[in-house]
Amino acid sequence: MTTRSILPVRQRRRFPALLAILAVGLPLTTAHAESPAPVSAARTAPGPQCMDAKGLLEMNQSSPDSITLLDRNQSPWRVRFNAACPGLLAAEDPRVAAVDSWVCGTGDERVMAGDRTCTVAAVERISRREFAQQAKQNDVARPVTLDAVNVTEHRRTFRGSPSYCFSTRHVRGWSDSAQGVTVETNPRYSGGYRHYVIEVAPSCRGLVHSPQLRFHSGFKTGVICGHPGDMLEVIPTVDPILDAIAERGYLPEPPINRTQARCEILAVYPAAS
Repeated sequence: MTTRSILPVRQRRRFPALLAILAVGLPLTTAHAESPAPVSAARTAPGPQCMDAKGLLEMNQSSPDSITLLDRNQSPWRVRFNAACPGLLAAEDPRVAAVDSWVCGTGDERVMAGDRTCTVAAVERISRREFAQQAKQNDVARPVTLDAVNVTEHRRTFRGSPSYCFSTRHVRGWSDSAQGVTVETNPRYSGGYRHYVIEVAPSCRGLVHSPQLRFHSGFKTGVICGHPGDMLEVIPTVDPILDAIAERGYLPEPPINRTQARCEILAVYPAAS
């Protein structure tokens, strides 16, 4: 059977290690993927708002005038350009060029991809929540129509990114948080993250004190990303003694809400370490 598929262009680049090349005698060095060799110990930043481009873990671009990056310490950043530079991550070998691989927004740093060069105007720290939003937008920004393909098997292949998704299979526990719920996962299977924040609507936050929760994936993949249909289900605990008392009319109202409540999941992102 031949069919035409519409799939999203995946513009995120995840790297096991984006290492700087130190060229002898040259003041400008370039940070990009050359080898999986371990990165050296902690370095001293030349300024408080300088990003270390050695060992970058991830790049995303959802806006033509900026990119977001995750450094080797899993700290998220935004790099803004002097002019629009769309489609950088779709080009060949995207990399950061800066003196000793420090990006400080001084005007001497560049992001290069293929034969394109984009001058850095500013760099700033961002929250993990914002980085997760940018990574998510990056995945769904541009659909593309592929040539005719031969479909031999139908499989659900969506897995999501650990930047904004976690697998319910590897959840170890959960606790209340100001936004809703914080879940503990196995970092080995979650991109190195142990805890994720799950944001729900304000009206749902009072429901998450139940000792039992259940997660429902809107895509039926067992992965929670804050996509439409991703839900948190609150399962009330039944106390048979209190129920018996309530049924005999000794309590003015039932001691629990026997109705299971589902709350829409608005956002998912790694908790600050």
